[in-house]
Amino acid sequence: MPNLFLMPGETLIYLLSSHAPWAAAFMGIGRDPIVLTIVLSALGWIFACVAAWALYRLAVNSIRLFNAVYLTATHRTLQGFGSLKTMITCRLRHWFPKKGANEITAHPDVQFDKIDLAVLRTAAAQGPARTLSAPELAERFGMRPAQFQLSLQKLHSSKMIDVVIGSTEGFDNYRLTDYGAAYISMYRRQHAAAA
Repeated sequence: MPNLFLMPGETLIYLLSSHAPWAAAFMGIGRDPIVLTIVLSALGWIFACVAAWALYRLAVNSIRLFNAVYLTATHRTLQGFGSLKTMITCRLRHWFPKKGANEITAHPDVQFDKIDLAVLRTAAAQGPARTLSAPELAERFGMRPAQFQLSLQKLHSSKMIDVVIGSTEGFDNYRLTDYGAAYISMYRRQHAAAA
């Protein structure tokens, strides 16, 4: 049974002796080259291990490269289909009317009466940090709190005032919003220019 470890060295010495006898004579290969066989076999196995490792790394890198190319191509293809779908959708929107476009109803502008404007002016005069309530306004103007509560709710639904935490005599407290302050300052400018 041949020795597996010495097989690469024996094969190399046989090939040198049979195909290149001048190289075998130059290297001094004689009748019993056991040391040279061991050295050549060790070098052959080392070379085989290095070659196997290089082939393994080449295979792993090739698989990674193929996977990266496949995933990139898949992503680009899906992205291209998405862009094409978006382009077609945008082009078709010009030809077909939008759903619900005829169902839009116009809301009339909110009209503020004298009580509403009095509440806004009072809130603006107090400053942005102060709150007001229906009982305070009723005491100031000599009217019922219920009339001012309706006005406060109307101004709140129009985003002119905000509800703040706390209550006065069971009525909510309110504070002027930035939108309400801008509205009342515009209202004052218009009336100052008209006068």
